[in-house]
Amino acid sequence: MAECRGRVLMLTLIEEDVGTEILCVWEFDDSRKAWSNIATMPPLMSQSYAGVNAIIDCAGFGDYIMVCVSSMDYNLTKTVMLNIVENTWKELPVCMEPRCGHPKRFLSAFSFLPNIEDRA
Repeated sequence: MAECRGRVLMLTLIEEDVGTEILCVWEFDDSRKAWSNIATMPPLMSQSYAGVNAIIDCAGFGDYIMVCVSSMDYNLTKTVMLNIVENTWKELPVCMEPRCGHPKRFLSAFSFLPNIEDRA
C-alpha cells in the first residue's frame, strides 16, 4: 500500500492469463467503499514477474510511487517509478551491493520529506 496526496493506493500482481502477471494500482474510494483500478504496468515491463512469487514494496510521495519488486527464489530485483498523474512507468537502474558489485537481492522503498526545521 502507498499514499499519494491523500489517496490510498494498493499495488498488486494480477494474473491475466496463465503465465502472465501484471502489476496493477488500485485506489480506495471512501465514498463508494470500493477499490478502482487506476493504473496498469505495461505488459512488456511486467513480463518477468510471472510465476516468481514476488514481494512488492512501495512508497508514495507527491505524484510518484517507487515500486520495488523482489523474489529471492528467482533472483529478481527491479525498481520502477510510477507517476500516477501521467500514468508513466520508468524502470530505474539496478541497485548494486557496494562491497561485491552484485545486484541487491532484496529492495525496499522508503519515502520521507526532509524538513530542516524539524529538530529533535
